[in-house]
Amino acid sequence: MEPKVLFRFERDDLYNGLWYNRENRLVFPIRFCESDTKNLPMGYDPRYHADGKNWYSSCSNISDIYHWYKTEDIKYLLNHGFVYCIYLAKDYKEYDMETVFLMETAINRKVVDVFELIETSKTMDNDTFMKQLKDILLNSPMDEQLKARIDEIKNNKMHQILTSLLQNDFYKFNMGNCIYHQHQNKKVRWAFKCRSQEFAINGKKVYFTPEMVEEIKRQVKLWCNLRFKEHELEWLRKVAPWLHKDFTDYLKFWHPEFKNIEWTTDTPCGLGIHIEGTALEITWYETPIMSIICEVFYRMGGAGVCYEKILKDYKNNIEDVISKLKSNELVIGNFSDFGFRRRLSAEATEWMVSRFKEEHFENSHFCGTSDVYLARLYDVKPIGTMAHELCMLIGQGYPERNPAYSNKFMLESWVKEYGILNGIALTDTIGTDAFLKDFNLTYATLFSGCRHDSGDPFKWGDKMIEHYKKLGIDPKTKTLLFSDSLTFEKATNLYKYFKDKAKVAFGIGGSMSSPKNYSLNIVIKPIEVDGNPVAKLSDVEGKNMCEDPKYIEYLRKTVDWRLTH
Repeated sequence: MEPKVLFRFERDDLYNGLWYNRENRLVFPIRFCESDTKNLPMGYDPRYHADGKNWYSSCSNISDIYHWYKTEDIKYLLNHGFVYCIYLAKDYKEYDMETVFLMETAINRKVVDVFELIETSKTMDNDTFMKQLKDILLNSPMDEQLKARIDEIKNNKMHQILTSLLQNDFYKFNMGNCIYHQHQNKKVRWAFKCRSQEFAINGKKVYFTPEMVEEIKRQVKLWCNLRFKEHELEWLRKVAPWLHKDFTDYLKFWHPEFKNIEWTTDTPCGLGIHIEGTALEITWYETPIMSIICEVFYRMGGAGVCYEKILKDYKNNIEDVISKLKSNELVIGNFSDFGFRRRLSAEATEWMVSRFKEEHFENSHFCGTSDVYLARLYDVKPIGTMAHELCMLIGQGYPERNPAYSNKFMLESWVKEYGILNGIALTDTIGTDAFLKDFNLTYATLFSGCRHDSGDPFKWGDKMIEHYKKLGIDPKTKTLLFSDSLTFEKATNLYKYFKDKAKVAFGIGGSMSSPKNYSLNIVIKPIEVDGNPVAKLSDVEGKNMCEDPKYIEYLRKTVDWRLTH
């Protein structure tokens, strides 16, 4: 067949027709109101699977674009992660106003500005225009993304898991802004740790096979090829106006680099990772790499159960939660998804966010997600302020500072950056009692609330309420945000206990994004700053992490001395 120029909207995580993922599940079920696309049956279409192959939808004439989409529809797609592509296809089937083609035999691909393309096409006849496009595609190096997808198809590899640098926790952007202006050149070293030993439900040992490790590395390499897009940063500036423009401008040029990561298989779980670089470079690596590790583990059978069954059980569990929230059997007030790092998969979390967004609960409210990409995609609030790494970097990363005052230095730095904005403080990096030593009237007034992440949540909440009262602050004006290993049942009990004493909110991780009975307990945490050890103590022993036991002992002594003097 004569190669044909084709036009197509696509999003990196969607395959076949415009709305399906690799497993042929409908994941973008929008309805357009401005054009003929609204009349399409959005269900399964056999044309995309003819001859046992995957065929991709497109238009063979640029004028057909406006048959399917009007300007507002195109803008909507471009603002929801889609790009407009020109393909030079070798194998294709033509239908009325649509052409489907095989991506694995495509000759090339080019991402273009659709509006500029349409304007250009108006200045020349159609044949000349198409010939020029074909010449460009024939004489250009093959598009790297097309190479990657062809490689996936030919070798039956797992699809690319992360397709946007917005796929990260929101607090990374908030901390990144602070690090950019105040601490960017500190050298950091992070380490991966698998806390899980085995799954209680089936006794299956948590172990990453060599094949899993290679796939994790391949996925991380694909992630390192990504770049922030201008429309993504424009959206970020709108939803987070406290992020300074010089910082978001910096993000245009930042991207992860594979060379910053050290890999080993010489660990009990079969996977070891260390990440090194400046604090500004490396803060972004943690949660995306964790999400890749989890998805590869589940899809490659690491839990001893096939992915499809885990996904089915996960969805049934979420539907059960939704039913109980609607019937008020569960009542938790404001809650958000905090599970990006340890999620089952990208498709599972996207489905979950879409389900909670479309539901209405009488006494509970889904506020948003920590996954910035999904917040943008589903027009919900991105949630998150700070993590333990910031207190470790600022409080322990400067040898001249007494680490027992880590919270003091962290709070000072945050207020310097944000003033009264963006204020939920994390309390347990070196223990909540040490935090309260520095959480004086000024900070307690400026910060809108605090987050619990370890220890007994009831005792912690009572302690925070008592602290506010001692400072002369009405605790009902402050938020207690709970985020430690929450279930919806536990959140319901906490809400009942605290709802008349303070503002209450929940950041729910595993119970919203991880598979029940098969949750992976993995972390990636900073262990050194400028070659010196740093540590997280928390309010419970099991969450402590440091590779230098002498430093842990020293840190505990300094904190204990301060608490008793």
